[in-house]
Amino acid sequence: MPNRKKANLIIHPTRLQILQALTGQPHTTREIAQMLPGLAIPSIYRHLRQLLEGGIVEVAKTRRVRGVDEKLYRLAQVPRLTQEDVSGMSRAEHLHYFNAFAAMLMQGFASYLDMAYQEAAAAGRSEPDFLGDRAGLTELTFYASVAELDAFRETLNASLAQLASLPPAPERRRRKLSFISHPVDGIQ
Repeated sequence: MPNRKKANLIIHPTRLQILQALTGQPHTTREIAQMLPGLAIPSIYRHLRQLLEGGIVEVAKTRRVRGVDEKLYRLAQVPRLTQEDVSGMSRAEHLHYFNAFAAMLMQGFASYLDMAYQEAAAAGRSEPDFLGDRAGLTELTFYASVAELDAFRETLNASLAQLASLPPAPERRRRKLSFISHPVDGIQ
């Protein structure tokens, strides 16, 4: 049976932003709000509660700050939909979740463009420094067996886990990398 509850938890614009903010290290609600200034704190609390109840997020620790218990949240599991999570979903359900995911990609890229053009104008440039930002769009078609693709994914996941574990630093900027992978029909 498909796990629609998990899919609904993960494929949601606000919750996905919170999950991305929690990648790498635990954060308090206040820290999440600072990382995601477009989100209201009550909304963050509401969505964190849903993620906690769904087992996607957990409380890493609680600390006392000015007489109030402050919770640090972390990912309890990788926010990923597995084959088991989506098996049994209808074509329409798959397309619904993909459309929601694609809409979040477009929203995220639009936000990046807004910021990049504002930074460029503040620096007296007419265009953002896309090369300096390492921003781009790429699509690659290739031939690979299932075993070759699995080996590539293992290598890629290990590299991504290493990047995700890096703490913030003055020379580091938060970045986003999105993947969509599927066979290309009709091409041999």
